Amino acid sequence: MATSDRAPRPIDVMTAESGSNARRVLVVEDSATQARHLQLILQSAGFTAEIAGDGQQALTLLDRGPVDLVMSDIVMPGMSGYELCQAIKSRPDTRAVPVVLLTSLNDADDIIKGLAAGADNFISKPYDPSYLIDRVQHVLRGHGEWRAGGDDAPSQFRFMNRTVTVSSPRQQIMSFLLSTFEDYARAKQREKEALRLDVENKQKAAGALARKTKELEESNSRLEGLNAQLGQLNAELGTKNEQLAVAKLRLENSYDDLKKEQALRDIETRRMEVELQTARSVQRMLIPKGPPRDIPGFEFAFSYLSATETGGDWIGFIEDPPSKQLMVMIGDVTGHGASAALITAGVFSFFSAMKVQGQGIPRSLVDLLHQLNRVIIDMACHERSMTFFVSVIDWERRTIRYAGAGHPHPFVLRRSSFAAGGNKAVRSLLARGSPLGMPTSPHFEEHTEAIEPGDLIVWFTDGVIENRSVDEVGVGEKGLRGWLRDLYGQPAAAVCAAIDQRLHDFLAPKPPADDMALIVAQAL
Repeated sequence: MATSDRAPRPIDVMTAESGSNARRVLVVEDSATQARHLQLILQSAGFTAEIAGDGQQALTLLDRGPVDLVMSDIVMPGMSGYELCQAIKSRPDTRAVPVVLLTSLNDADDIIKGLAAGADNFISKPYDPSYLIDRVQHVLRGHGEWRAGGDDAPSQFRFMNRTVTVSSPRQQIMSFLLSTFEDYARAKQREKEALRLDVENKQKAAGALARKTKELEESNSRLEGLNAQLGQLNAELGTKNEQLAVAKLRLENSYDDLKKEQALRDIETRRMEVELQTARSVQRMLIPKGPPRDIPGFEFAFSYLSATETGGDWIGFIEDPPSKQLMVMIGDVTGHGASAALITAGVFSFFSAMKVQGQGIPRSLVDLLHQLNRVIIDMACHERSMTFFVSVIDWERRTIRYAGAGHPHPFVLRRSSFAAGGNKAVRSLLARGSPLGMPTSPHFEEHTEAIEPGDLIVWFTDGVIENRSVDEVGVGEKGLRGWLRDLYGQPAAAVCAAIDQRLHDFLAPKPPADDMALIVAQAL
């Protein structure tokens, strides 16, 4: 999954159901996807985890109540992680709160900046969940000992021809530097493994090159033999016309053999091209050819744009005329590549089997998500996860049932809200739930709402709001809400086409880094 919109947004506080005695951790991360992932990891270890989208929101939350530990990204819009750490350590009421910095930066100057800011620990991305929890517990255990030591006198160091002043206790400095060294050692281990794999790949490539070289040498040897025969025939040309005719015939036969070999190579090349094209066609077949038609009282439209690399976005529809219901599904596998496409194919097969077996629309969407969760765990072995949102529209009762699994919440535009002229004309269909395939025990919720004529429902994947322009800016939920308010009242197909065009203009000339899927339903 791609990173989220970095535009300022209201404070989003999501608290674990861990009890009042749980240690409270404040996660400061402008990427909603990474922040949610961190929150799930902390909750699985028994912590209470809250989220702030930037440094200013973090300081606001610190004013509201005590926090046991702050875990902050470094690169953020507005206030950086270093600046946030300095602000926390400079306030008397928060000076004792330990701060752990998360970053993909790991050169020496970044480490010195962390020390100078008063950070208690340093964790490099990417990180292993169990390693992150172990580091957090270590900081919480050792922080009281550092403060109790009373060694708060500032220390000065020479680094890169400049003097650096660090006010942290020496034990804290030592723990910070040891954590940095551990991250460095882990990075070197990963580099060593990558080097080993690179050597293996090069050895395989060398073997293939040796075989091709041998084949080329054999072909050259055959050509040299033919050239020798041709030279011999030319030498005899002046005296033996019959021998010249024989030589010409033999040369023609040899040339025919070469043409046959070339024709065989052309056929093999074409066969490989056909296989690649077939693979692309199969991938495209996982997406419906068109939106549902002839659904009484509703009009549907959708769009799907693949990124440059094979992705994991998927949409699907299951219509059940006997029950007068339509199931609308949208999901997104984390990451890209063949493994993401394989999980998408597995989800497609799961619902295809449901249709073939004539099971109809499930009574419980929560049970459906539990079944799908087991399928993804069996396929991915916790290596990948998938966000998912499933909705069931009852066109006779004019209702919608829905449940989510960590997926962006769809938007609903109520005709009554537009008629009243209120600011809440665009709201979300909230259904909390964990992403599918996560190691923690999943929890899902099912809700039901009435649908009125004129209402507009919009499902989307995170690529719609998180793909970045050349200025590294995303549309964000706020931007998409604004577009939908502008387009309200137009047919579903026109809304879908307009959103596609605006996304194209917003991202151009940069290609999307993540798939973008959009479904629009209009109640007539």
